[in-house]
Amino acid sequence: MQLTPAVAAAPQISSIVSSATYQSGSYAANSWVTIFGTNLSTTSRSWTNGDILNGGLPFSLDGGSVVLTGAPRLAYVGYVSPTQVNFLLPTDQGPATVHVQVRNSSGISARGPITVQANAPQLLTSDAKYVLATHADGRPLTKATPAAPGEIVTLYGTGCGATTPAQITGQVPTIASPLATLPTITVGGVAASVTADSILPGAAGVYQFAVQIPAAAADGDQHVVATQGGVGSAPTLITVQK
Repeated sequence: MQLTPAVAAAPQISSIVSSATYQSGSYAANSWVTIFGTNLSTTSRSWTNGDILNGGLPFSLDGGSVVLTGAPRLAYVGYVSPTQVNFLLPTDQGPATVHVQVRNSSGISARGPITVQANAPQLLTSDAKYVLATHADGRPLTKATPAAPGEIVTLYGTGCGATTPAQITGQVPTIASPLATLPTITVGGVAASVTADSILPGAAGVYQFAVQIPAAAADGDQHVVATQGGVGSAPTLITVQK
């Protein structure tokens, strides 16, 4: 009897979306992006401190990597599982149509195209619906602990552009460098005051904004939108309560 060893199937991409909102669209440099598919990895885990050497972000986790074609290069991989991979676009990625492939020990996937443009901010969410935010004392902002009109809260985003000084490509940020171009943020369609902004130290690809909820904001769930260079983020929700 001759036995034929099983050959693991090559990875396959089914969709590519924003890690912030799980919605499809365009992306900017320093954006977190999520790939869904099958056979993407044989393990499930996020990067750990052991994967980050001398502040350098990992190009692969457990043998899985993300190839950006066009100008061939590797993205930075933050999470892998059999059905999902999260990766970070490099800070020096220019506007282009970029083809994405997942590569692991079983092979390499077909190409999946994404559009990278100069501006494509996205606000991070806690559940692909409500914006990821904290109160001034660090407590998470939730439906049970809503924002009050006039309160200054911190929102978090990705793909929000260059900072001053510029980020070092492939390195974890160590200082809270401010954005070169401040986005505008609306709550319930009303302009909110952005009192501070920066990259979040220790968190690659994550930006933070101190935002004052408009005094006229109505009670209930309100849409939050960040706009940069004329491009608005996908609407997310924040709960406001007087």
